[in-house]
Amino acid sequence: MAILIPEDPEWRQWAAMALRVASGYWGGGGYILVPFDRNTSAPRSEFEGIVRAYDPDHVVVLSLTVGQLEELIPGSVNFGEQLDKAEKQRRLSHVVGITQDPAALEARSRVAEWCSPMRRDLLRRASAGRAREAVTSLAEADEKRRHRPFARRPPAQGRFVAAHERWSSDAGLAVAARCGVALGEDSPRQEPSGDVFEWLLSGGSRPAPAELIARLGQDDAELGAEQTRTWTESDLNLRWVTSQYSRDRVAIVVGDTAADFALALAYGRLLGHSSWLPAAAIDDRGPLRNRIVQSLARLADDLEHQAGFLVITSLSFDDETLSELADSVRTASYRVLIEGMNESDPDEATVQVRNVQVEANSGRYIIEEHLGTSVLLPMTADGPTGSSSVNGLVTPVPSMHLYPGDLSHLPFWYVDASIEGDESPSGRDIPASVLLADGVPAIPEVDIRSSSAGISYDPSSLGWVSGGSLLPGRIGRPRVRRLAMRGWVEGMASAAGLEVRLSLPGRHADLVANRLGSRAALVSLVSGQSLDALSPFVVRTDCLIEPEQRVELFGEYFLTFDAMLQAGKQGADSTVALVDTLSEAGLLRRGIIVNCIECERPSFIEIGKLAQVYSCGRCSASNALSSARWRKGNEPRWFYDLSVAFRELLARNGHVPLLASARLGAEARKYSDCPELEFVSRDTGKPVAEIDLVGNVDDEIVVVEAKTDGSFGSRKRRDAQLGKLMRIATDLRADRIVLATTARRWARADLDRLRQLVSESDRPRVRVEEMNQLR
Repeated sequence: MAILIPEDPEWRQWAAMALRVASGYWGGGGYILVPFDRNTSAPRSEFEGIVRAYDPDHVVVLSLTVGQLEELIPGSVNFGEQLDKAEKQRRLSHVVGITQDPAALEARSRVAEWCSPMRRDLLRRASAGRAREAVTSLAEADEKRRHRPFARRPPAQGRFVAAHERWSSDAGLAVAARCGVALGEDSPRQEPSGDVFEWLLSGGSRPAPAELIARLGQDDAELGAEQTRTWTESDLNLRWVTSQYSRDRVAIVVGDTAADFALALAYGRLLGHSSWLPAAAIDDRGPLRNRIVQSLARLADDLEHQAGFLVITSLSFDDETLSELADSVRTASYRVLIEGMNESDPDEATVQVRNVQVEANSGRYIIEEHLGTSVLLPMTADGPTGSSSVNGLVTPVPSMHLYPGDLSHLPFWYVDASIEGDESPSGRDIPASVLLADGVPAIPEVDIRSSSAGISYDPSSLGWVSGGSLLPGRIGRPRVRRLAMRGWVEGMASAAGLEVRLSLPGRHADLVANRLGSRAALVSLVSGQSLDALSPFVVRTDCLIEPEQRVELFGEYFLTFDAMLQAGKQGADSTVALVDTLSEAGLLRRGIIVNCIECERPSFIEIGKLAQVYSCGRCSASNALSSARWRKGNEPRWFYDLSVAFRELLARNGHVPLLASARLGAEARKYSDCPELEFVSRDTGKPVAEIDLVGNVDDEIVVVEAKTDGSFGSRKRRDAQLGKLMRIATDLRADRIVLATTARRWARADLDRLRQLVSESDRPRVRVEEMNQLR
């Protein structure tokens, strides 16, 4: 989960409460905090990329009692008269119910737009827009108000490394962020000293200080010597794993603001090791600084042997202050004894001052029992939009919950699954209904969302469950879809009230690709010199083609083999292979050009219709195949006719998006696209926009506008086209907008105007790029 907290002078109290609340829920040790400005309800923009990489199942605000709200925001409750503190507390204790901060609710909605939260889609495909989110708030999960199924039950006994519920110091807050908050302790514990930061920097490799040990239901004599776990690790045996390799191994965030603390917490969730250092910990005049520097130096030593980086960063301190701290770490005395410590290359220095590079699907907490399990899932094709599973997905059940003792309480977990061959990008808040197979009931089997792992769902069945059912009867088994890029685009457009269909060039490209066997074959065909060999079929060309090698009949060109050879300049063998490929696909016909004895008009007669006596293609008159009909030469010359669909594709410059596709996919690890789409209003049926290409490039959505001349033309036409482009890019939550052209460059005024529109939009982080000289 991502929990919103205000960035105000009381942020420490808000953070402490958020961590205490999170510790009462399943997976709470993996939650992050996102600060926001209460005056503007704007979340910190620096967290957008972090939230996307973290990929929360839910984005929530804290639900507080009225007393808690008054404590955190003094004056929020109007008592109508002057009262002393004791009387206020007495009256507030009688108020029943919970409330949320209105500014936090607005900020929460904005953060939810950055990611793909779990939604409860009970009206499947009934209307445009997205279903309501399944969870939007979180309250303390006490016995009176255990209002969420994923509220964890505190262990009855044990020993844990954790913060106490009443700790309020910076050291206590840092411990709560790393280890969680122990709930249900009967006796208080002393606040930790600043020395605890040294232990936190060690990553827990040393025994925890005594003041960090929480004891539940046991005295010291009963504890024995069993290993002490953190409160987070005690939660359903969760384990932290990562599926991405990053050289940024440890993050140190310095500063006294809510954003600094939340940033350190988030980096810890993503990287596995991060520490927050308040300003007092690195104060030159404080006794703690030297010990902190030595701890960081030991940490840098370990990372040096792993080729990893220790990144020092802050959202409140300037780079000069951070560089001074980094220099102190680099020049620590013990490092002189380490052979091979080469810090001469700034990009390879072990200690660096910059932002941490985070990627999607980074670290997360999981139940490792079923990690990597593969299942066979029969699929049936849905056409160009993808395919649907025939059977429901078998939901893994943690062995500890196969025979729950309390049938009134459904054990809680989420399931992440990836479907082999799925072309769709992760996240982007695609409607849950699109992820489910056609033909399932209107009420879905489970809550499901698109996630960085593929799909994530809550296995608790939303269907009919009989009373007293055992656990297997209460688990949903969703039938899911494997989306092609076309299906993903249609799903995203449906949420915006749009329908999608192929434009005319798109239909031509689809026909040609089907004849060739795949879209990849079409992209390969129109790239390079093959395109030069085919261009004379539709356009006048500057290449030296002898007049008798190309004939124009009623506005269409017919070429000889020599004409294609001269235009393509790729050699006879390659031209023969091109002719064979197109002929076998039914895209190129071989024949002769002859005239008619009656109408005297020339026509093309394909080889399959040739005979000693043939019918005129214009008037159907019978003609004898004689030298008078072909006029020149002793024997007729073979000509070639390109299919109508291929001619129209080239004539309408439909090959330019294909060239852009080839360049986008050339260096991508994962690539799929959907070209030449027309977006139509579902309500009016009127066209809204036509997009040349929508691509998924390594999980980034790229929207492409492709032209041969690299210009929109007049200012009026430019503004109209860019407005449509921006709308679709927003609806698809694009990461990049690319203006592509076969010309040397795209018009600078068009690029500048597009960048201006992006900067003024709700998605200012969208990158605008130019792609030129496509071949």
